[in-house]
Amino acid sequence: IIVVTALAVIVINMLISRWTSDRWYEYSRERDKNYVRARKLEDVLSSDDYARDLRVCRCEMFFADKYKAEKAELDKAELNYDRGGFFLGLAGQGASFLQNAVTYIFAIYRILYLGYSVGSLTVCLSSITQFTSAINTLVNTYLAAERSGRQIEEYREFIEMPRRMLSGREKNIEWREGAKIEFKNVYFKYPRGEKYVLEDFSLCIEYGQTLCIVGDNGMGKSTFVKLLFGLYPIESGEILLCGRSIFEYDYAEYVKLFSAIFQEYVLYNVSVK
Repeated sequence: IIVVTALAVIVINMLISRWTSDRWYEYSRERDKNYVRARKLEDVLSSDDYARDLRVCRCEMFFADKYKAEKAELDKAELNYDRGGFFLGLAGQGASFLQNAVTYIFAIYRILYLGYSVGSLTVCLSSITQFTSAINTLVNTYLAAERSGRQIEEYREFIEMPRRMLSGREKNIEWREGAKIEFKNVYFKYPRGEKYVLEDFSLCIEYGQTLCIVGDNGMGKSTFVKLLFGLYPIESGEILLCGRSIFEYDYAEYVKLFSAIFQEYVLYNVSVK
């Protein structure tokens, strides 16, 4: 009876731990997105660098409202996670309590009615406790490794993503008067993403044209630049340079057309020379 109860508790704790691990993974991905957006808005509202512009443009309430909305979404996600963790932890503690209750009731019954010695039952109970603890540790270690494996798998998917740009052989790129870059009906969503970042997106950039793209966070501005550089393959549509697909050009020659500083920049304490 004791062994069956212990195994049942181990299975229950394993299911709870797996569910918690899945929820943590999903929560961390969503929380990171909300956190980044809320942190950027918080920086704008709290930094002296933006104070003058906010007052001159009278847009402090606009940013304050957007920050409140993002913070509310972040707090909601954290509350749901904590609430789920509380009830799951309560279920796990209840399962452990049931195991201990059955174990001690069984031990008391054996001592009072079957004549077992206290010493022998103490050794037996200690062995069961150590066995249960060891199995739970093994299960938790496995789940932690599985969670880390998911993150590594995402990194591997990105690293092993086909570099279609490298298949091009055309090295003669004539970027001069009359040349243009075109996005034609481009569809794109990130790996594992469910929502399209760019959907039926079309744009034409002509030689010598100065273009400024503005928009809210998450609207696809950085994604547009990354697609232009060929960092991700598009799902459908075309990206053309001088009427030819950018995937037909030699990648090393193609990227010489651009100079970019992304948000995730790095500064070095040495000269670029």
